[in-house]
Amino acid sequence: HDLIVDGRRLAAPEGVHIVAVGKAAAAMTFGALAALGGAVISGVIVTKDGHVDHSLPERIQVFEAAHPIPDQRGVDATQAVLRSLRTLSPGVAVLALISGGGSALLEAPREGLTLNDFQQTTAALLRAGAPIDALNAVRAPLSQVKAGGLRQAASDHPLSPIHISEPT
Repeated sequence: HDLIVDGRRLAAPEGVHIVAVGKAAAAMTFGALAALGGAVISGVIVTKDGHVDHSLPERIQVFEAAHPIPDQRGVDATQAVLRSLRTLSPGVAVLALISGGGSALLEAPREGLTLNDFQQTTAALLRAGAPIDALNAVRAPLSQVKAGGLRQAASDHPLSPIHISEPT
């Protein structure tokens, strides 16, 4: 298979690292593994409690965390995602798979903020009946990984929608 990222063919990438976040993280990862086969060399998924499929290969780290209010497990899992991106070889492509719930599960408070700040803010917005786009608009500037932060953390790697094409 050739990997096409943003319309550009990747010349012999060293492999693909998956970052999957959300309630469908495990299912999306299985789909990527089926499509990419042995090209997937590693990955980290963060999903809601009870949404893990323990038959994922060992090369995929799996974390569960709370949703809709973030918890310390989500912060720890987010740190694992960021560490995984920092340790990749520059020739590895990153495939980000994000589904519903991802905004609560992937969390790294900016300096000066605490997890408790996030929990209280999220709880207050939920009690007020705020829709998800309002929740995300408030949480984005408070987070290291929202509003492009995850992409910036992977700036040394191709991180875009990846389309698979059969060799011609």
